[in-house]
Amino acid sequence: MAKRGRPRKRGGATRADVNPRVSIVGSAGAQNEKVLPDEEVHVFSDSRADVQSTLEGLGIVWADEEDEQIENVVAVDLVRGAPYRTAVQSSLEEKGANSDLESNPMAGNRDRFHNGRPMEKKLMSDEWIPARKPALVAGSACRPASSKMGEASGSRFCVLDGKDDDGACSQKMVSTPPMAHPLLPLHLTIIAILLLLLPSLSFAANYNVVSFGARPGGTADSSSAFLNAWNAACGSAVRSTIVVPAGKFLVGNPVVFSGQNCRSSGGAIDFRILGTLVAPADYQVLGNAGYWISFLDVSGVTISGGILDAQGAPLWACKNNGGYACPGGATTLTFTNSQNVVISGLTSLNSQLYHIVINNCHDVNIHGVRVVASGNSPNTDGIHVQMSTGVTISSTRIGTGDDCISMGPGTTNMWIQGVVCGPGHGISIGSLGKNLNEAGVQNVTVTTSTFSGTQNGVRIKTWGRPSNGFVRNVVFEHLTMANVKNPIIIDQNYCPSSHGCPGKASGIKISDVIYQDIHGTSATEVAVTFDCSSKYPCSQISMQDVQLTYNSQVPLASCVNAGVSSYGHVQPTSCL
Repeated sequence: MAKRGRPRKRGGATRADVNPRVSIVGSAGAQNEKVLPDEEVHVFSDSRADVQSTLEGLGIVWADEEDEQIENVVAVDLVRGAPYRTAVQSSLEEKGANSDLESNPMAGNRDRFHNGRPMEKKLMSDEWIPARKPALVAGSACRPASSKMGEASGSRFCVLDGKDDDGACSQKMVSTPPMAHPLLPLHLTIIAILLLLLPSLSFAANYNVVSFGARPGGTADSSSAFLNAWNAACGSAVRSTIVVPAGKFLVGNPVVFSGQNCRSSGGAIDFRILGTLVAPADYQVLGNAGYWISFLDVSGVTISGGILDAQGAPLWACKNNGGYACPGGATTLTFTNSQNVVISGLTSLNSQLYHIVINNCHDVNIHGVRVVASGNSPNTDGIHVQMSTGVTISSTRIGTGDDCISMGPGTTNMWIQGVVCGPGHGISIGSLGKNLNEAGVQNVTVTTSTFSGTQNGVRIKTWGRPSNGFVRNVVFEHLTMANVKNPIIIDQNYCPSSHGCPGKASGIKISDVIYQDIHGTSATEVAVTFDCSSKYPCSQISMQDVQLTYNSQVPLASCVNAGVSSYGHVQPTSCL
C-alpha cells in the first residue's frame, strides 16, 4: 500500500496551465469484514493538483506514491469500496478528463507502476512483471525508448504492448496539445483542435504609416498618409494595427478617423504610436477648426503610447495678451459617438485648447496618460467628459492651465482614481447650467488622488441662471491636498470673467455629495466653501474625516444655502 502523506511538490505548470488527462487502473484488495473490498486506484495526470482537488472534493483519502521515479502518480485508498470508484470516474470525466477503468481479469493484482508502466504480480509469487493487457496511460511518465530512466514525456501518451520490461513505449508515442483527447486518433485530434480554435485564429493586419507616405522629420505633412492607413485598416475584416514608428510626423491638417464604414466592427483598430505627432507651428492653420485629431463613430479603438505635440504656446501668448482676434484653438484629441475606447500611455503636450475630449461616448478607459502644459495656458482642460457614461480615468498625471479633469452635462458613472493634478484648476464637475435644458451629472467617484499647487481641489461649479440640470450621488474620497487654494468648493455663482454674470439663482440641484478622508494644506484661510443656490439649496452634503490646515492653523469654512452633516474628525467646522 502507498505511504500516506502530503504529495511531493512539483514545479512547472499550474492548474490553469494544464488540462488533466487521466487514466485510472484499479485493483481488488483483500476482503474486509466491515466494508466492500478495498480498491487502490492510480490516477495519472499532467496536473497533480487538479486530480488531488477532485478526489478530496469527494472526501477520498489520498496517499503519496513511494516510487520517486513516478512523479505523476497519485494513489488513492478507496476505503468505501467500488461505489466510490464510479464516483471518481464520473467526476473526472465531468472535468474533461479521460478515465479508463481497467476491466482486465488480471487487473486484480495491478497496484504498482514502473516508469509509467502498469505492473502486476505473478500468481503465487511476489515478483512484479509488466502488465499483460495493453493500457493507455495519458500524460504519465512513459518515455521514448531512447530516453533515460524515469524521464517524463510531458504532453504525450503511449500505448504499451506489455513486451518491453524496461518501461519504454514500444508501440506508439504521440505528442498532443493540452486539450487533445488521448483516445482520439492523431488526425482526428488535429482536426478537432483546429475546429475549436478556428473562431479565434485571425491574422492581425499591421499598417505602418510610412508605407502610406508618412515621412519622419516633422516637416512634410503626413495627414493624408495617416488617413490612408486608417482607410486600409478600416477595410480589413480583422482587427488591425496602425503603427507610427519612432520619429516626428507632421499632421498639418485636421484629421477625422471615422468608423462609419469600417468592416472591422466599426473601427476596432489599434493605434500604436512609437513616435511624436506634431501640429503646425502656425496656430492659424488649426486655430479655427476646433479639433486636430478626431475619432468619430468608432468602436474598440485603442491608442497606446506616443506623444501628441500641438505646439500651443504661441496661441496661449496671443490670448493672454488680450488679443481678441486670436482663434479659439483646436482640441488635440477628440472621441465622439464612440464606445469601448482605450487610451493608454499617451502624452498630450501643449494643446491649443482642451487636450482630450470624450463626447457622447460610453465605456472609455484612460490609463497612464500624461498631460503637460503651462499653468498659464488658457482653456486647456486636461480631460473633458460630457454626455458620456462609463468613463474611467486612472494612474494619470495632469499639469495644465485649466481643469485637470472637467465633467460637463450628461456625465454619468464616472470613475477617477490615482490622478496627480497640478498645476491646474483641480477636478471639476461643471461648469453646468449654461442652458435651460441640460442633462444632469450623477454617479461620480474621485478617489486616491493628489492635488499640488492647484487653484482648486474638488469643485462643483454652476452658472447663476435657471436650468433643469442636477448633480447627485458624488463621492470625493481619499484625497491629498498640498497648498491648494480651494481644497473643497461648491460654487453656484460661477462667472470666471466677472463680466456679464447672470446674477440669478442657479437652477442646478445638488444633493448626495460625500467628502471623505481628505487631508492636506490649504493655500488660503477659507479651505471649505459651499456657496449654493438660494432657490435650490444643496442638500445631503456629508463631511467625514476631513482634516485640512492653513499655515499649520485651523482654517475656516464658509456655508451659504447648504445643508451639511459632519462625521468623525472634521476640520474646519466653523459653519458646519
